[in-house]
Amino acid sequence: MHPAVRKAVEQVAVVGIVALLLIGTLAVWKPVRVSGWSMHPALHPGDLAFVRKGQPISAGDIVLFRSPGHTPVLHRVVRVDGSGRVQTRGDAND
Repeated sequence: MHPAVRKAVEQVAVVGIVALLLIGTLAVWKPVRVSGWSMHPALHPGDLAFVRKGQPISAGDIVLFRSPGHTPVLHRVVRVDGSGRVQTRGDAND
């Protein structure tokens, strides 16, 4: 195989592998832009947080949720009760 052709094939293969890894990663992890100060100092407006669905939730975790009629919120889990209800609060909130 001609060296230039071989190099082109290798580059296409590398790009393909990177694309597959990126697609697989985005299928598991969802990027979310932080828009407020409620999680300061851990998160700042403009930060990019990556969240993933389907993970067990424990006190101390930062979770993304949507209350009916509201925009999505990133807050820290304060506690999870025996029935699975989750209480959250922003780090900067009283």
